[in-house]
Amino acid sequence: MSAQTQATIEFDYITRHRSFREMVALAETATKGEPRSTATAEDLWRAFPRGYVGAWLDDRLIGWIQLWPLDARRAGDFLVGARSERELTEDDLATVCNSPRTVWYFSGMLLAPEWRGRGLAAHLFAEAMVRWYRDLPWRLPLHFTALAASREGMGFVEGFGMRPMRAAEDMADGHPAYARVLRTEEELREVVRSARAAADRKGRLVDPR
Repeated sequence: MSAQTQATIEFDYITRHRSFREMVALAETATKGEPRSTATAEDLWRAFPRGYVGAWLDDRLIGWIQLWPLDARRAGDFLVGARSERELTEDDLATVCNSPRTVWYFSGMLLAPEWRGRGLAAHLFAEAMVRWYRDLPWRLPLHFTALAASREGMGFVEGFGMRPMRAAEDMADGHPAYARVLRTEEELREVVRSARAAADRKGRLVDPR
């Protein structure tokens, strides 16, 4: 296949166990087999599969993004940096997503190595935001947070318009924390529009094979 062949990539929620196993395999490859990764925590995936949006090429998972509804009370120690992300479990998720205590945590984005730097991150974020805006039970104001743990993560944080919340040295994970509060429906719609526009500026995705 030519390196200039346009790729037909499909985006959807990761709801099948087969797709979860693909996530595990890709995460282990990308993280060199780290023993505990939230990307491979089956309890978290089962608790909130709508928080996982994947990208497939030729029926092969090539990347995904994760969003969790954390309960600000139960996961409060994580949010202030006293506990690491690796220690989060399904018990830290809000049982009612539109509870006033919910903090929406972007827990990660992972791409297959050959797709990094090719615009897939922007397209994946845009496709995920379209689905989450349409399907999740939002309740204003919306509190979002994320850790900038990678170049892709920092790009996402900047694109979402988040502001610094805690320095890396104050976080158990050793990565700086960022946050943003959306107070109106229009602000949420603007995030979706901006994500879509950023993906469009990247142009069509080209298969690197």
